[in-house]
Amino acid sequence: MPGPLWSDAEALYSVLLEKRKLVLGDDHPDTLMTMSNFAATYWSQGHWKKAEALEVAVMEKRKRVLRHDHPDTLETMGNLAVTYRENGRLNDAEVLEVVVMEKRKQLPGEDHPDTLIAMGNLAYTYRE
Repeated sequence: MPGPLWSDAEALYSVLLEKRKLVLGDDHPDTLMTMSNFAATYWSQGHWKKAEALEVAVMEKRKRVLRHDHPDTLETMGNLAVTYRENGRLNDAEVLEVVVMEKRKQLPGEDHPDTLIAMGNLAYTYRE
């Protein structure tokens, strides 16, 4: 079975993103999800700078449209923190991961799987 077809995925996400922006608008949740998925495609290929640019845009829009503590915003912040860590930007990763962990402790609770993932991500960054 052949591996992922990254160039095909990039081409499709590019078209999908432009169409969703045109039809739904830049801030629609489906448009933001497409941007996030597009960033994940870049991330999977090690294209950290491209992933970072999309993740920052998604995070800022989600903060504005949803709120700072919305689960989708926190997920994006966590993804961006991983990207920062992979780029060697450990301080930037730590700052975001602490915020995500603290907000997750408040909202779903300390024992929720999302909170535990956030704690693990922060621990991984501290290990680096």
